[in-house]
Amino acid sequence: MLSKKSYALIDVREKTEYNSSQILGATNVPRRELEFRLSQLVPNKSTTIILYDNNDQRARLAAETLQRNGYTNIHVLKGGLIAWQEAGNPLVEGVNVPSKIFGEIFASRTELKEITPRELNEWQKRGEDLTIIEVRPPEEVEHSGSIPGAINIQGVELPLCIHDFLDQNKKIVITCAGRTRGFIATLTLKMMGIDVYDLQNGTQGWVLSGFQLQKNIPAGIKPSPKSREKAKKFALQLKKENNINLITPKELIDLQQEKENIYLCDVRTKEEYVSGHIPGSLCIPGGQAIQCADDFIAVRYSPIIFICDDMTRSIITAYWYKQMQYKNVFVLEGGLNQWREMGGKLITGNNNSVPLGFEEASKKVVKINAFSLKNELDNQANIYLIYVGNSREFQKGHLPGSIWLNRSFLEEKIKKIVSKEDKIIVTCKDGKNSILATATLMDLGYQKVQVLEGGTEAWMLSGLPLESGTSGIQGKADDFLPRSHERTPGEMIEYLNWEINLHNDPLYTKILDY
Repeated sequence: MLSKKSYALIDVREKTEYNSSQILGATNVPRRELEFRLSQLVPNKSTTIILYDNNDQRARLAAETLQRNGYTNIHVLKGGLIAWQEAGNPLVEGVNVPSKIFGEIFASRTELKEITPRELNEWQKRGEDLTIIEVRPPEEVEHSGSIPGAINIQGVELPLCIHDFLDQNKKIVITCAGRTRGFIATLTLKMMGIDVYDLQNGTQGWVLSGFQLQKNIPAGIKPSPKSREKAKKFALQLKKENNINLITPKELIDLQQEKENIYLCDVRTKEEYVSGHIPGSLCIPGGQAIQCADDFIAVRYSPIIFICDDMTRSIITAYWYKQMQYKNVFVLEGGLNQWREMGGKLITGNNNSVPLGFEEASKKVVKINAFSLKNELDNQANIYLIYVGNSREFQKGHLPGSIWLNRSFLEEKIKKIVSKEDKIIVTCKDGKNSILATATLMDLGYQKVQVLEGGTEAWMLSGLPLESGTSGIQGKADDFLPRSHERTPGEMIEYLNWEINLHNDPLYTKILDY
């Protein structure tokens, strides 16, 4: 960690465990997600990878999975976090800690105009001419809601259309769920010479002040050509002043052929990405790329290449990565416009890569379709239904009578639920996790095990009923942290106090050297 060595440090515990304590700089990939995420996080299979958990049991199982799928330089932290801490090494808490520390430090060094929730509420009561802009992704805002009267323009989309709002001569207030994304958006606009207010503590501060959030927040306006042009001019000046490196389409193609770890981050909206993107690129809208950098960039010192249509959003995102001390940051020269002109290939749709080991597992397991399973369930009582997808999907819909089992703990917990002589049907939402889990159960000696083909989606499409709710979850679901709006007032206060104090804690700032 003190060297300039390139490696990936992967925490294979659940998000709840990771949130409570972790090694700073680790990327959290719960063991159940390894097959789905690691080929994107660590494309080069000869990369040094260090795995850890609380002791080292899950990490050893994770290492076996990766070695079986061609990774050749896997290490397990002996004794896990317990041994790490006993050796006198520091642990930190929280999620997306590097980005949040950075946001707090940068905001503390810059004069930002803040407005409290009560002040904003008073403005609204007086009928002040306001534009309130929520900068989180639409899918997050859909779950939580936002400030009444707000519109939703996520992350680096905001610089593209901000000049259209200036023409309306309204006061502009920026908000997110808490602090970091609001800070970054406000600081970006400040660099553009635009005077806006940041809502203190975002929607959580609003709720703690006794106000309600509004659901169904509408999307903001599309940027005019004039506003886009002003944003582009700002971005090009930002590139010049901060020595942001460009990479040509040809250089990118050559780099891809070297088969090293590179991160192609498409920072446009999801809709734009689906309509056409460079093969191998990830859809990470710019605001989330900044907020969740450690979720996407796992291998230190690897090239990070930002992509958008004309470089504007890429340059702004790259600027913030450089400020966060990422050393190998590039912007695709001319963006996708130039990529197309030079004959570069684009593909449509989502980046649905095949999970590691999935094809082998799919050939190995025995599948049963929805109607055949329904017939068996109607005529045979002793069938155990095990759901191995995540707990939120389980609560939305599962086969009646199913038991939820977190796949990260499959080997440990399955023996407490069924015996090797029992008839078992394994399910999940789309049939992928369940195929991998079924293959594992077969390796453990469970021979009367089958997988529901196509998962609960296929069951539902066959017109068969699902049940919802937490019945079937034994104990507490351990695979998700509560979303910001799901926290109790006490949890909100605790979280915000933690975040506010980050930049005063040398444990965090010394390691990251911000």
